Amino acid sequence: MPNEFRVVEDASEMEESEYMVCIKATVKTPFADNVFDLCCKCGEKVQMRPGGPTIPKPICLECAMPDMLEAEKKNELEVMASKEAMEALARLRHGH
Repeated sequence: MPNEFRVVEDASEMEESEYMVCIKATVKTPFADNVFDLCCKCGEKVQMRPGGPTIPKPICLECAMPDMLEAEKKNELEVMASKEAMEALARLRHGH
């Protein structure tokens, strides 16, 4: 399977994922309504946007990166993002 990044129209498709990569709660974001949980590997508090998938285990970026880099080397990396997340990122990048 080749490495794949895909944007999904329906965020419920992400429920099939094993992990949801999150940023640590100490990282400042412009979102006042983020929700919080704990990283499944290190136990650090992480943050995510509300309305995201509920089945995948939250994992901080720092814990996820080694596994993601290894999967990428093997052409087994699969990353999904919701259309909403990509639109929010575009707005932030353009200062809106």
